[in-house]
Amino acid sequence: MARAQLLRGAAFLTVAGILVKLLGAAYRIPLSRLIGEEGIGLYQMAYPIYLVFSSLATAGIPLAISKLVAEGVARRDYYGVQRLFRGSLVLMAGFGLAGTVVMAGGASWFARHLVANPRACPVILAMSPAVVLMAVMSAFRGYFQGWQEMRPSGLSQLYEQVVRVVVLLFLAILLLPHGVEWAAVGAAFGATAGALAGVAYLYRSYRRFQAGLPLPAVTARRGPLVSWQRRLFRLALPIATASILMPLMQAVDSVLVPGKLQQAGYSVSRATTALGQLGNAWAVMYLPLIVTTSLAAGLVPAVAEALAKKDLNQLRGRICEGYRVAAWVLPPAMMGLLILGQGIYRLLYGGGPTRILVAMAPGVFFLGWQQVTAAILQGLGRPGLPLRHFGVGCLVKAMITWFLVGRPRVGIYGAALATVVGSAVTASLNLLYVYGLTGATGWWRSLAVPAFAAVVMGGAGLLLLEKTRTVTSLPLGELGLIIILGGIYILVLLALGGITARDREEIRRIFQGNAVNLEEEKS
Repeated sequence: MARAQLLRGAAFLTVAGILVKLLGAAYRIPLSRLIGEEGIGLYQMAYPIYLVFSSLATAGIPLAISKLVAEGVARRDYYGVQRLFRGSLVLMAGFGLAGTVVMAGGASWFARHLVANPRACPVILAMSPAVVLMAVMSAFRGYFQGWQEMRPSGLSQLYEQVVRVVVLLFLAILLLPHGVEWAAVGAAFGATAGALAGVAYLYRSYRRFQAGLPLPAVTARRGPLVSWQRRLFRLALPIATASILMPLMQAVDSVLVPGKLQQAGYSVSRATTALGQLGNAWAVMYLPLIVTTSLAAGLVPAVAEALAKKDLNQLRGRICEGYRVAAWVLPPAMMGLLILGQGIYRLLYGGGPTRILVAMAPGVFFLGWQQVTAAILQGLGRPGLPLRHFGVGCLVKAMITWFLVGRPRVGIYGAALATVVGSAVTASLNLLYVYGLTGATGWWRSLAVPAFAAVVMGGAGLLLLEKTRTVTSLPLGELGLIIILGGIYILVLLALGGITARDREEIRRIFQGNAVNLEEEKS
């Protein structure tokens, strides 16, 4: 049951994440046509400020809450779980409210001094209420994830994004006659409206979920609420720091790469273009990582629950299940970018030939493995370890970037190699510590068949790519190859037993269960 629950949660969050990403990318097309580049510029000035405050108010909290809730559920201490959640909800509402007040109160200063455009002030104000709502949502999502119920988290993301897009487009159209500044304000208010819709859905789901909870068969000793809050902070702080370090890992490129490229003989314009290509490659790499991000969200409470039960076999089993799901996705994602990276880049971004995605391809594998192993360590109550390992990986990345990017024969590809090596170091350290703490060794068995299937897929891709170059023009041929190679990988995986009959049955139940759940939501 737990195995199917982990797969179901990962599948649901993955589908929701993909839909949210697609909606987030799609709305900019009509919005830019409505309010023009000037309006988009005003909107973009406010959005990073909102992201900073939202991240500070919520980073690390859902995973920390989910771990503590999972421990309480394992002990069947339902009263303690409710106490923990309500205390966390009040705490998060307080943090979020403080963020909203500071963001709204400082809107004029941010507009004048940070983005140097006073017209951005009302746009910042329109987004500020979303900070407290996002903080409240993070508490609800952590609670449901602790019960290993991923459907409310996934659907709340969808409701939030759909309402956000509808409201921002509607208000942009409605306010456009009053000027482009007010149209941007209307678009910015979409973030607040979407967050409000997400909170409303999660509250409704919480009330329904509470009605179906079993009576507490065992109630653990009730400690003071402040002790739960201390544990929450001890868990959340390293997780939050790690989440902030990920953008900093990319910031290493922004700080070091342009200057080192100019040392290698690049002009300012060419160095800027190369950095833009690197940023585009990062955006593509994040797409397959949606799966491992979703898997990580489910692994934290699953591992924490098994640990609380002191069931070593169950603990190792859940860790190995996490490895198996990651192994289904990461090798073909890496191989696909190795074979088709150049064409995928042209398909998405146009422009001249570049092999930056090909050079970054192994990074997809190591970054995904890093996410999964970090989630396991967090579930084991050791969130400081992945943070420390991530710091080591960032240091390695910075050193390689410094020494290689300035070499004329290497250039921007030195930054790609630095990302691959840095993430490999972090993932390897995480993996070693997971083994040391639990003795779980299933990672290499999980990888064997998917890796072989990915190699077969890659060989077929090289042959087909050569044929399609003589028959059809890219990028349309590339899009067809992606679909064909994905089918080849799945067929080989099935033929070699990488996906067993039990896996197929559970996957079928997952989609049936999700369909039933969606019907229940409609009713």
